[in-house]
Amino acid sequence: MIKYFVISLTGLLLFAFVNCSDNEFSQIDQTGSVNGTGGTCLDAHCEIFNVTENANNPLQNKKTDILFIFDNSGTMFDENQKLKDRMSGFIQTLNTNDVNYNICYTLSEPSVHSQGRISDWTNGQKVLNKNTPNLNNVFLNTLNNVQNTPPTFEQPEQPIAATSYMLGSSSNGDCFRQNTAVNVVFITDEDENNDGQNLQSRNEPTHLVNQARSVLGNVPFMVHTIIAYDIFNGSNIDNSCYVTEGNEKANVHYSLAQLTNGIVGNICANDYAGQLASISTRIQDTLDSVAMKCAPIGDVTITSSNNINYQYELRNGRLFLTPGIPADSSVTISYDCRN
Repeated sequence: MIKYFVISLTGLLLFAFVNCSDNEFSQIDQTGSVNGTGGTCLDAHCEIFNVTENANNPLQNKKTDILFIFDNSGTMFDENQKLKDRMSGFIQTLNTNDVNYNICYTLSEPSVHSQGRISDWTNGQKVLNKNTPNLNNVFLNTLNNVQNTPPTFEQPEQPIAATSYMLGSSSNGDCFRQNTAVNVVFITDEDENNDGQNLQSRNEPTHLVNQARSVLGNVPFMVHTIIAYDIFNGSNIDNSCYVTEGNEKANVHYSLAQLTNGIVGNICANDYAGQLASISTRIQDTLDSVAMKCAPIGDVTITSSNNINYQYELRNGRLFLTPGIPADSSVTISYDCRN
């Protein structure tokens, strides 16, 4: 039996893309450079140049759009219960960090998501946010309704394709806002299209990454996965809860999470509280990052307007600062690039 659940959140990372030029949400980077010199040549032929720019992270820009893709197959009942039990903590972490979030959802079945429109929550709304009355109850009630809706077994779950359809539709501007990071989370005991074989382009990780860059621009885009897989954090793990059922290892979803710097979690865990917390933390960390114009030559110089001593890490074309840039504060970043 095909099983699956996906949450596309929030959550956020990036990369090269295909054409979706008719989409209404073309975006720029919300967290990165605000003012810059554009580059100063450091040699006669301008093969090496310096970039100096001011970066900030004002409170109003701490935005992320989160897409949940739910799996309503019968064997996902236990996993959906775990998600419901732990979801309030995930939302609370976003609230504590003053993240401005939208939460939307669709189902992983092509018969639903191929329509290209996000689904209604039980309160009749397309989008949930921190101002939604009874937010947790609406989320839990919707998940109960999803679980009680019989799936169409002729069409295996395809969360990558579902994400592609949602991004590619011009009717989802209420879910995907301008200049806003996007996070998607898969919770599944199967791979794409059941076993990860015979994939069409819309099921391929690189296709989705390219499409996201084309549609969203240079904002964070990440896919997080809680899946059945052999190794987590460099250690062998017990995935016998799915091996005994003949489920497929989620190799395709694992590669997509790696490609977008998303969190990879273990679906055989006793609960998902820690894994959802890691996803929430990764969302916050990415909102405190800066898009780079190149892979820097040598060190990056960071000068703070409020005398904070920042540490940094370069990942996937972004500069991650520790601690994050405080609201309404700025730093000056200087580094050298090679043409």
